[in-house]
Amino acid sequence: MNVELCPEMSNTEKFNGQRALITGGTKGIGKATALRLAGRGAHVYLNYASSQADAEETLAELQALGHSAELLKADIGDPEQVATLLKKVHADGPLDMLICNAAYSTKVPFVETEFSLLQRSLEVNVLGNFNLIQQAGRVMSEAGVNGRIVICSSPHGTFVFPDAFAYDVSKAALNHLMRGVALPLIDDGIRVNAVDIGWTLTPGERAFTTEAEQHEISQTIIPIKRSAEADEIAGVIEFLCSDESSYIVGSLVGADGGFALRPSTQV
Repeated sequence: MNVELCPEMSNTEKFNGQRALITGGTKGIGKATALRLAGRGAHVYLNYASSQADAEETLAELQALGHSAELLKADIGDPEQVATLLKKVHADGPLDMLICNAAYSTKVPFVETEFSLLQRSLEVNVLGNFNLIQQAGRVMSEAGVNGRIVICSSPHGTFVFPDAFAYDVSKAALNHLMRGVALPLIDDGIRVNAVDIGWTLTPGERAFTTEAEQHEISQTIIPIKRSAEADEIAGVIEFLCSDESSYIVGSLVGADGGFALRPSTQV
């Protein structure tokens, strides 16, 4: 496959005529990614599962900026809802970009983890993404689209966090899922990668931690001494969707402020 880079193209035209589905696309990193991709000319489908008010607020913000976007509600952990979601998207044609950002996160240690909690974590974080990638990837392949799929992962997939057993297990499985699908899909010109996202102060993270805890984490655990901004992570996702990353396939790209440099005993 020949890849032609176009440095003379305006940044606002980078993804002109392209279509992107972003799961968990109305808050935090998903919202920041939507703003970036739509701001570069893509039409974005914003998936959300619960908060209609947040979803409509994000859609209004994008439309006020003149961007092309629409909302699609679906629980990624429900196979029937995933199928319905993709049927709506594919009515307009194959996707060019799929951003697997939706996640189910809990802070519960192993001894207190109930089967249903682990099951739900796997349904959303692993099986839901499997369904999305398999179905969207098949349509990309049949249409001859050189698609890009970016999975939002976490250091929880590599390190053991004592208070997040189910999330750790699901993210570890997700990392291997990424590698397992990247190899066959690249035969059809579809690039699959993941971002190893470090501590980012999204609305969800703020709900789990106090300001004192946030300060302690940034000063003692993160080598760069601060949390990430959602737009910084969105910038990495945008890069992996662009031709500038055309030789990156099946990679877990770190965006963790140096977290992975620390011994696992310091987690």
